[in-house]
Amino acid sequence: MEKPVIESGRNETWAPSGLAFFAGRLYFAGLKGETLYAFNPGNAELKKYFAGQYGRLRAVKTWLGGLYFTTSNTDGRGNPTGGDDKLILIRDSGILK
Repeated sequence: MEKPVIESGRNETWAPSGLAFFAGRLYFAGLKGETLYAFNPGNAELKKYFAGQYGRLRAVKTWLGGLYFTTSNTDGRGNPTGGDDKLILIRDSGILK
């Protein structure tokens, strides 16, 4: 068995969902973690974006030079708010620095 390159650890649960490569990083959504995570394979750095801002995040995709992610709060496990679920687009990779 190989040691994982990265893991959530004992004090946090990511429940990752979706994965996309964008602007040199691997982005994955967190259902339980309610965060967009960015992993830099070059230096093994993990950054977190939008923690708790949108609730459960489900999918991450790239298309036409942008990064998209979706929320997943109306599946009976989240806390839906008006207008859930959402498709969120990030066109400027500078937002994710």
